[in-house]
Amino acid sequence: MVVRIKSEVPEVQTVKTVIHELAHAVLHAPERDLPSEKRTDRATREVQAESVAFVVCNHLGVDTSD
Repeated sequence: MVVRIKSEVPEVQTVKTVIHELAHAVLHAPERDLPSEKRTDRATREVQAESVAFVVCNHLGVDTSD
């Protein structure tokens, strides 16, 4: 997995994006070998990854209110 983030992206957004993508890797990578009907749907995967990023950033004191 490769995550590319543009250099002009603000630092806070970079941190949040990396955490979001790591959440996808941890939560959803094991589903790759499952048939599509057994995988979590895309909307749910995005809500899960965004929720993880929000909670982790909040715990670390990173303000993601933008």
